Amino acid sequence: MGKYKPNSLKECVEILEKKISDEQKERVLEYPSCNEFSLEAHFSFGFNLRNSFSMWDMDSPLVLKTGMSGDRLSSTVLKCFYYHLKRKSRKDIYDPYVELKKYKENKSSNVDPIELAYILMIHS
Repeated sequence: MGKYKPNSLKECVEILEKKISDEQKERVLEYPSCNEFSLEAHFSFGFNLRNSFSMWDMDSPLVLKTGMSGDRLSSTVLKCFYYHLKRKSRKDIYDPYVELKKYKENKSSNVDPIELAYILMIHS
């Protein structure tokens, strides 16, 4: 995949969006849950992420910004990417800030709150 020093989770997702083939993205979307994807991908895709994104380098911008490193950080990036792809695959792509407002006002939302949390982490 190459070597990168992303500064944010959003930048990680943007890099993955460019580098991962459409076929691989479709395979990611075949997983029934985010946790199943991240567990399955830990020793393959996750290993590649940890090395390519310098997740063991305690001075890397991403590690410093998130306060996470290694396994925990790669798991978070995998989950963000999974939910990013899920959101993109919807017929209507929702605005995460509108959905957050609905939750705050106890209004109905079609978005899983865990998905929304990861999407908001990407956008923060």
